[in-house]
Order: sequence, then structure tokens, then C-alpha cells
Amino acid sequence: MAIDSITRLLFTHIEYSSSRIVKTFVIHRRLQLLTFAGVQATWLERDRVVGTFKMPLVEIGGEKQLRLIETFLNWPDDAESILRFARMYGPLEVVAEPGEQFSFASQAFRDRQSELRDMWRQFKRPAGSPLDLLHLLGGTIRFHTHSITYMAPSLYAYLYVDLLSSPVKRVRVCKRPACFHPYFTAGHLRQRFCCDKCAEEGQREWKRAWWKKHGSAWREKRSER
Repeated sequence: MAIDSITRLLFTHIEYSSSRIVKTFVIHRRLQLLTFAGVQATWLERDRVVGTFKMPLVEIGGEKQLRLIETFLNWPDDAESILRFARMYGPLEVVAEPGEQFSFASQAFRDRQSELRDMWRQFKRPAGSPLDLLHLLGGTIRFHTHSITYMAPSLYAYLYVDLLSSPVKRVRVCKRPACFHPYFTAGHLRQRFCCDKCAEEGQREWKRAWWKKHGSAWREKRSER
């Protein structure tokens, strides 16, 4: 999945224990994310989602350019909605094995969603290297002439890197308090609302608040003329 047309990857402080040489360099390459999932059956058992992986598995990302992080952050967290997410994309942290059964607690989904939402709200791209990423999440990195492919071991790892590779200056939370999909990537740097509908409603709410606070004074001044 191409996150940006060109993603700037900073390889810093790569330390070689044998020679203790520290190297710092910058590489400009397109970043693609890839993982494998796919579910053929899912159902609820009390507070758990249970299901079976497809055989064969389905590729997520790669050249298909699937931007999934915003979908995940804005997804409802009731039990039926979590089941629906698993049915469409698979479990977050279970490594997909063709034909194997999986099970996870609904609360685990909510915890991971809350974690990544907090990261989005306070987003700062870390200065670590891809080696640090592999140590944290696992998976593999493949280097190509004009691109780098991160093979995520799980859907959660895919989402995590999808978030980290977001353009820092365009990560936004919609300014309309009642927005149902507040996490979005801005099309331009001055954008404050996720869509035109929220922008229009936001303007109406601002006008109502202004009128409630200043309306009486405005009417008094007008009547004095």
C-alpha cells in the first residue's frame, strides 16, 4: 500500500555490535504495507469473537493501496460492530493461518482501538529505524529499487505502521464534537472538519454559541441607535 507518493524513512543510529560503528543516513522510497488475512466464518460467544480463517488467505494492502487506519479508528466498538469488522478484515492480533480457528475478546479490540486513537490525537512520528519497528512488531522488510515493503505479521501491526506513516501535519480530529468519524487525514493544512457536512454544522454551532454569549449585548447596542 502506497502511504505517500514518497515516504521519508530516517535510518538513525544503526549500531553494529562487532565494530561499534554508528551510521546515519536517509533514504527516500515509497512505502508499501502488506499482510494476509481473510475470514470465512465469524460468530459471537458471549464477550468473544470466534471465527475461522479462509483457505487460502487474502492479501491486504500491497499494490491495492488500502488505507485502513482511519476506518479502524472510526469503527463503532459495540459487540456487533466488532464482529462485523472481524468478518471484513479478520482479528487484530492473531497471526493468520489458513483454515485455522481464532478467538479474541471484544474488549481487546476496544483496548487496541483506544491505544491507536490516543496515538492519533498526539501524533508524532518516532525517529527510530525500521530495525526498531521489527523489534517492536515483528514481520519482515523487503527493500526494492524504488520502494520498501513491510510484511506485517498481523492486522494490528499493519494498522500501527499505517498510522506511523501518516503525514504528520495532516493528521486531524474533526472539530465537530458530535462527529461520528472524527479521525481523518486533511486534504489541506487549514482543514479543521472531516467533511463539508461537519464544517457546515460546525459553523452553525459556532454561530449559536456566539449568539448565546453576545446576543443580548448586540441587541442592546442595536436598540440604542
